[in-house]
Amino acid sequence: MHVEFAVFDGEVLLSRGRFHCIASSRTECFAGAESHQFTITHRFDLPACRVFIECRQGDTIRYRAGLAMGVHDSDDWEAVDLGQIHTFAFRCSVDVSE
Repeated sequence: MHVEFAVFDGEVLLSRGRFHCIASSRTECFAGAESHQFTITHRFDLPACRVFIECRQGDTIRYRAGLAMGVHDSDDWEAVDLGQIHTFAFRCSVDVSE
């Protein structure tokens, strides 16, 4: 499953990227504004992919969050609050040919 995402602090875009959930676990790092670093570990699983997000600002871990992201094609952007600090907006697409 392909996931396109954006992380917001209020109306401020901190980071944007994409990742591809596959059967084996993968970890990817995404740089963000204001010294933010987002580490996302993901793995494809049914009925929901496992997604873990760690947010660092400089040397400080601001939060860690886990999501069970249902396998689906998004009609529009979806969003969840992370650590009562940021908003994680995402949209998913499933490629059945893979």
